[in-house]
Amino acid sequence: MASKAHQRYTRTMLLASAAYVGTLFPVITFIDVVPKGWPRYLAALLPALPCFWMLWAILRLMRDVDEMWRRIYLEAATFSLGLTIAASVTWFFLVRLADAPRMDLIWVASFAFAMWGFGAFLAKRRYGV
Repeated sequence: MASKAHQRYTRTMLLASAAYVGTLFPVITFIDVVPKGWPRYLAALLPALPCFWMLWAILRLMRDVDEMWRRIYLEAATFSLGLTIAASVTWFFLVRLADAPRMDLIWVASFAFAMWGFGAFLAKRRYGV
């Protein structure tokens, strides 16, 4: 059974994800009619705001879970950070030295988040949770 902290985390992440999608598609659809300059910058940043809500949910989860779950999430975050750094450095050299195509930074963030989830899966298996 999920703890109250995990239930609150899941609820908050679902709401933040809905806010992300709910702002992303209208902004992408209507960005061309927004005047250039600061109005367009503000409109372009709207989908990023729910990401800060997601970060807050993660930090609140870390604060509210017990020591075992903190350890699991710390190992997951370390795994994700290390793998993301290694992959980023590797791709940098491929781009600079072997003419590999450049990638948008959104893929780095997506990779890091996915690796955090995979790292949590591995850590949970390790600790039998």
